[in-house]
Amino acid sequence: MADILMLEPDAVLADIYRTVFEAAGHTVRRSVSAQDSVFAVDERQPDVIIVELQLVAHSGIEFLYELRSYSEWQDIPVIIHSCIPPSEFEDSSGLLSGLLGVRTYLYKPQTTLTKLLREVRTIVEPATKLGEVAAGTGAVVEALSKAHALSTAGPHMPHAAGRHPGTP
Repeated sequence: MADILMLEPDAVLADIYRTVFEAAGHTVRRSVSAQDSVFAVDERQPDVIIVELQLVAHSGIEFLYELRSYSEWQDIPVIIHSCIPPSEFEDSSGLLSGLLGVRTYLYKPQTTLTKLLREVRTIVEPATKLGEVAAGTGAVVEALSKAHALSTAGPHMPHAAGRHPGTP
């Protein structure tokens, strides 16, 4: 399947995403900063990169500028999966999809794990393989159930915006 690089500073969310992606047969590497992500791509080019824009030192946008500055990394598909609403980028949507090569922008509070997995599959798997993938979703459904249990059990870590995703 796919080698996914996930730029996600939230350890709890990263563990949930990893569980779902690995159950679907993907390999997942996680980085927590823009610089770590550049090193990770240099070490082994991923099939797709999932980026949170809100980071501590450098933003996800800065990472994308750096990524796209290397000719050999121009075609790596990127999914933004962020707690920053896409409306913040209405005036610069051409920048995201054009210069920075963002394939999809997903707003975390409105994106299910199933939708995130589907977006990765859409990018990394040829259309002819989608039937095979649909036939093997049992493990993914089980992983989604486990991930949901993880996300609802015990105290939640505060989200970057000071609240848990999905709460008003």
